[in-house]
Amino acid sequence: MQIKTGPFLRSPLTIERIMGDVLIALMPAVVAGVVFFGWRALVVLVLSTLSAILTEATLTRAPLTRQGILGDGSAAVTGLLVGLILPSTTAWWIPIVGSFLAIALVKLAFGGLGYNIFNPALGARAILLLAFTSQMVKFAVPFDVITGATPLLSTRNFSWSLVWGNVGGSIGETSVLAILLGAFYLFYKGHINWRIPVGYIGSAFVLALIWGLDPWYTIMAGLLYGD
Repeated sequence: MQIKTGPFLRSPLTIERIMGDVLIALMPAVVAGVVFFGWRALVVLVLSTLSAILTEATLTRAPLTRQGILGDGSAAVTGLLVGLILPSTTAWWIPIVGSFLAIALVKLAFGGLGYNIFNPALGARAILLLAFTSQMVKFAVPFDVITGATPLLSTRNFSWSLVWGNVGGSIGETSVLAILLGAFYLFYKGHINWRIPVGYIGSAFVLALIWGLDPWYTIMAGLLYGD
């Protein structure tokens, strides 16, 4: 008896297409981050993305072609996510180191795409937070060069600034509106199941009610959407 192995299901979707859609979905957060935090945010995002792409291409010995360097696009997604969860005030080398760790240690060390047991960007952020704490807890005030506290430290009440993103925080975490626009695009393309984000955010909302907190503030402030 001949035993056949998978895959048995065929789909027009490719990894490259999915990653391209994820990059498109991240664009509202990128634009919001650059608008609120300026050119420093753009520098962080460019450095983190390039670092991730070049790290993966080098470690996998990819051919020196456009397709070889860019690969399936997952490295670019990881690098952009690393940048989006960093403060715009961080030193220039932090996004480079962060993306290197995300690709080399958290992704490729476990076997690459689909085999890593941790989210590469969040795994790298955890390492950076432990190793370079002072660089990771300084957040810029939107439209200014001074630093300030995040909403989790400066207030306990809901305000519309939390929705638009005009508050201190990491580059891509402050604008709930921008993140939701990206989410709606992924819903439209069929890449994510609504039950997962609704269950995740809904759980936070209910737990806030149970603990006597402002549920709207809870789901709008901090890293709930950034994660």
